[in-house]
Amino acid sequence: MRTTTADREAEFAAWGAVAAVEDITEQDIIVTFDPTRDMPAKWAQALPPLGLNLSGCSGGPVLMHSTKNGLHRWFPVGMVVRGPIDQGTGASAEFDMIRLRRIHVIQPDGSIKKRDVGWLPK
Repeated sequence: MRTTTADREAEFAAWGAVAAVEDITEQDIIVTFDPTRDMPAKWAQALPPLGLNLSGCSGGPVLMHSTKNGLHRWFPVGMVVRGPIDQGTGASAEFDMIRLRRIHVIQPDGSIKKRDVGWLPK
């Protein structure tokens, strides 16, 4: 989130929400964001609006919170690859779907590891 003023100053903040994981595939984590169900992260200013343009967020880190040995920890699990295109219509206007790439398929050079489908030549 970026807020600018007339004197050319800018303030940057991050949106953050505790959203629900709907599905996990070999390459992706599919998350839905529903402002009537989800809560803002404790460090976030507020919940983002539905249909928020996440342009510029691609490649942003996705972290999972966990408690290990009594300590609160954050673990990287992926990166943002696609947010909502626009706000949906009908029932799909009540939530956003966000696609995250799982971290284990991201190669050191930034490319995505291809799936081994078995019979196709490599």
